[in-house]
Amino acid sequence: MSEFIQVDPHQLYELAVKDYSRNYFICHTLDKNQPYVSAFGRFEYKEPIVGIFLRKTGLLQIAVADFEKVMEHKSEIINHILAMEFEEISTFESYSALFRENEAFDLISKGAHIAYCTKDSYNDVLGEETLFFKWINSTELESVVALYRKVFKSFASEGSMKDKLLKGRGRALGGYLDNQLIAVAQTDYEDPKGALIVGVATDPEHQGKGYGEQILRKLMQPLLQEDKRLTLQYDSPIAGQLYKKLGFIDYDRVIRLRRR
Repeated sequence: MSEFIQVDPHQLYELAVKDYSRNYFICHTLDKNQPYVSAFGRFEYKEPIVGIFLRKTGLLQIAVADFEKVMEHKSEIINHILAMEFEEISTFESYSALFRENEAFDLISKGAHIAYCTKDSYNDVLGEETLFFKWINSTELESVVALYRKVFKSFASEGSMKDKLLKGRGRALGGYLDNQLIAVAQTDYEDPKGALIVGVATDPEHQGKGYGEQILRKLMQPLLQEDKRLTLQYDSPIAGQLYKKLGFIDYDRVIRLRRR
């Protein structure tokens, strides 16, 4: 038995977090208890196979548990989406078959690349370490926020980072030069099999000196030794060059669609 019903968005959290690499922004929104306008789940034997989340901005986000099952209900899902009021859809190239043959949607942009790295793909060529590295605890985030303000237009709040560290959902590594924090790299949604790398940043005054590569390697090494599959999202071609150098392999990409 299957059905498509409106639900509390948090009822779809477990669905989203199973693929945190793609669904990071859905998971992060739910973890911050920020509201969605509405959420719908397509259930099969009481288990969700797809979740549809509508943000206040009119952006529709989609989380998928089993794409083959989703394709079996393609027409129903597309009709449900078309019946909703939305501005754009954020989805992934790997899901494009769901929309490809429907003339109701136009591709308007391609966004972040999604990449993975394993122990086998990692390029373990170590250079000289010129930074002092230290794991950052939940009481030391003020300097992280100060650094992020120099680098990012938006980023996770100090409260969100603190909550993550206290719950053991991720870790944060700092790179220091003359006792000053100049580089940060973090993980989120860690589980026994993998981790998502987030918040990689170097102080603008110290960029171009290899510090980003240093802190990434220092963060990645213990994770790879634990046989975790590491994933991340990136927009910048320059960052992409570094990630490929380290052994990351692109496997998907964010796309935006608009109703015609």
